[in-house]
Amino acid sequence: MMNRVAPLLIVMTLLGACAVDRDRNAAIIEGAQDSAAKGVILGALGGGAAAAAGAGGSATGNVLTGIAIGGGAGAAYGAFSGPAGSRLVLGPENWLAFDALGRCRHDKAIRIAEGQLTSDNRDHRVAARLLLAIAHQETRERDKAQSYLQQAAAEPGRAGGLDRARQDVSRLERSLDRQRRAEQVSISCNF
Repeated sequence: MMNRVAPLLIVMTLLGACAVDRDRNAAIIEGAQDSAAKGVILGALGGGAAAAAGAGGSATGNVLTGIAIGGGAGAAYGAFSGPAGSRLVLGPENWLAFDALGRCRHDKAIRIAEGQLTSDNRDHRVAARLLLAIAHQETRERDKAQSYLQQAAAEPGRAGGLDRARQDVSRLERSLDRQRRAEQVSISCNF
C-alpha cells in the first residue's frame, strides 16, 4: 500500500511547495506546477525504464527516485516559463549548465554556459551570463560573478537592467537550492 501512496505524497508535496507565493508570482507558479507534474511523470517512467534495463536498485526505488528528481527538475524548469517579459529562457544547453550547477559540477557548468555566450539567441546569452555569475559566485570568484551579472544586465534589447538581472539570479539560485535538496546534494556545494 505504501508503494502506491508514496508517489502521490511526493507529487502533492512538490505541487504544494510550488504554490507558496501564488499571489505574487501566479504565472511562474503555474508553470512550475505544470512542469513539476510532467517531471514527476517522466521521472517515474525514467526510473521504471532504468529498473527494466537492469540499472540496479529496486524498481520501486528507481521509480521514487525518478519522481523526486523529475518533479524537482520540472518545477525548476517551469519556474522560468512565465509570461513573456518575466520569464527566463534557458535553452537546452543552458539547461544542461543549470543541471550541472545543481549537481555541484561547476567546471562543467562553466564550460557549457561559456559556449552559449556567442549564441544567436539573446535570451540564451543572458541566461548563460546569469549561470556564469552564479557559478563564479559559488566558487568565490566574485569579480567574475559581478562582471557576468553586469553583462547580462547590459545585453541590448533587454529591459530591467541590473535589478532584473539580480532577480533572475535569485530565481535561479532558489531553483538550484530545490534541485540540490531533491538530489541530496549540499546546498553550498562545500565551497
